[in-house]
Amino acid sequence: MRQPVINTTSHSVMVRESYGASPPSFDAGLVVRRLLDGIPSKYLVGLKTVVLTDTDGLNHAERRKKTQFRGKTVRIRVCRGLYNHASKDAPAWIEIFVDNCTRDYPRKMLAVAYFADSLLGEVLFHEIGHHIHTTQVPEFKECEDVAESWRKRLTKIYFRRRYWYLIPIARLVQALVWLKKKLS
Repeated sequence: MRQPVINTTSHSVMVRESYGASPPSFDAGLVVRRLLDGIPSKYLVGLKTVVLTDTDGLNHAERRKKTQFRGKTVRIRVCRGLYNHASKDAPAWIEIFVDNCTRDYPRKMLAVAYFADSLLGEVLFHEIGHHIHTTQVPEFKECEDVAESWRKRLTKIYFRRRYWYLIPIARLVQALVWLKKKLS
């Protein structure tokens, strides 16, 4: 049984949730809206929708579809996210398979905002990196490398704004790890 479709907006990007039989155990729509609100809107120009779904919601033909990743063919049902380029009929949009993003993590961990932001942010920011590469800053490099560098840049922007108070703790942990390596 399909769950109802939920539409909300963040900046000018609409977030749609459409899950199969089992919706995620946390509010993935809220997490994605928070992530979108935390990055500059100039990077989202031309992006109209982020669709949150799961692989249960794919029909037979969609489960069999394939995409390219670093020159290799990969089935869509194992992907965590897809960027869909704009066409003359439709604007650009991103599809995130929440079940594939969270499969290896305990439910209790996803209840903590930082971890949910990290997991979905990794995929969302990578796909936004594809959008930026396509629409704003074209580079003549491997598209996955460009998207990955944009993911790192957007992650840094977001986490510095949202979790600024964790930076001193992270530096302390980093120093302790360095000291432990130095002493051993």
